[in-house]
Amino acid sequence: VLQGLDAATSCVEDMDEWLSIFNVKLRHMREDIASIETRNNNLEMQPINNKSLIEELDKLLERLCVPSEYATNLTGGSFDEARMLQNVEACEWLTSALRGLGVPNLDPSYANMRVVKEKRAELEKLKSTFVRRASEFLRNYFASLVDFMISDKSYFSQRGQLKRPNHADLRYKCMTYARLLQHLKSLDKNCLGPLRKAYCSSLNLLLCREVCCTSCWLYLFLNCLVFLL
Repeated sequence: VLQGLDAATSCVEDMDEWLSIFNVKLRHMREDIASIETRNNNLEMQPINNKSLIEELDKLLERLCVPSEYATNLTGGSFDEARMLQNVEACEWLTSALRGLGVPNLDPSYANMRVVKEKRAELEKLKSTFVRRASEFLRNYFASLVDFMISDKSYFSQRGQLKRPNHADLRYKCMTYARLLQHLKSLDKNCLGPLRKAYCSSLNLLLCREVCCTSCWLYLFLNCLVFLL
């Protein structure tokens, strides 16, 4: 009987040892299964994350792309009246692009990227180039317009005919570039001071000429009237 009990006890101890080993192996298996499930979930999420990343990068690249037609207008396009719509559209795009590459319109993590900083610097250069070209054109335009009016005697009083100055044509031609001036103000408000000075100087020359001509003819008219009386 004692030998049987010893044998049974030995078997129980062996079974307990084997059960402990099985528990350890089962625990490892559970850990391995959990790890495999985690990796599978990560693999399933990776294509979704990659797709979202590609979409975000495409949006960013779209912001960084400068359309060739706008670049042409901003760097070397004509400022003739027939081209004003294209110039205004280029200004609107440039203003929107500069605003879109700044916080809060752009995520701060993107704003600090090297490519974004380089593109912002490129847009700033485009802005400076366009503002300089447009300002130079408008200064010359004001001066040439007034010079043309001064050289055209039909604008002023003629012999025997006192004529009221008419600035309708001047206002019309200046209104053609009103939208351009508004966009220049939004791009660089510091450029308006020199433009205002150039416009006032040119207009002052025209007004002085008109006053001079009107005064001369009025003086002659009064002298003739006094002589007749």
